[in-house]
Amino acid sequence: MTPEHVLDRLELGLRTHDDVLTPIADPKYGRLKARLLRQLGSSRDWLPGIADEFTTLLETTIRYAYLCYDIGRKMGGSYTEHLRKRDKDGKKQKVDEFLFHQHYREVLQFSALFGVVNSEVIDKAGGRTDILVSFGAVQFNVECKIEEDDASEHALRQYVAQAAEYQNTNAGFAILLALDKTIGAEGAANVFSSIWIEPVRRPGEPEPCLVVIIRVPGGRENPNQLRPAPAP
Repeated sequence: MTPEHVLDRLELGLRTHDDVLTPIADPKYGRLKARLLRQLGSSRDWLPGIADEFTTLLETTIRYAYLCYDIGRKMGGSYTEHLRKRDKDGKKQKVDEFLFHQHYREVLQFSALFGVVNSEVIDKAGGRTDILVSFGAVQFNVECKIEEDDASEHALRQYVAQAAEYQNTNAGFAILLALDKTIGAEGAANVFSSIWIEPVRRPGEPEPCLVVIIRVPGGRENPNQLRPAPAP
């Protein structure tokens, strides 16, 4: 016997944020996120005041990876030329780590993290962090590297010690963002195969620092130039 307009208001009031997201959810992204959070959750540092904050940073960085994979050859303009093989004049790109992490920083600045992002922070564990995200006393660093020779999982592990070192006085979580400049004529590995966690455990430590590696493709050919690998 409740009036229809009242029922409509009740229905709207009962809808949740998850209800809105469910129809547009990506099952593969959900599986990726669940795998990462399961591994991260095994750490004793996965505490209130740390877990949600790092999850926010991780999700934003994964969205950045999606952007790098999907951005058009013209849509990004000169700002994202490092993601393509050549610019409009047919000249090879010259990209250094500063330009790469500046691009990532600008993406963070347009996210919910805009007020807590700092770059080129000096005097951090005797070095200088590329990106430092500060949630009050809880801080996480993101190291940005360009790899031109070998961007395999084994090879990228050489960079994780630096990211872990910057977390020595904070929670044991960090991110390594790697621009893969080794993309060949067969194309880039997909995004789901390019995100994984590397544990870094030094002598005397009871458990490792967990560094999430996110590899994004750089210097890619136009897709219509790609060819499949020879059949095995």
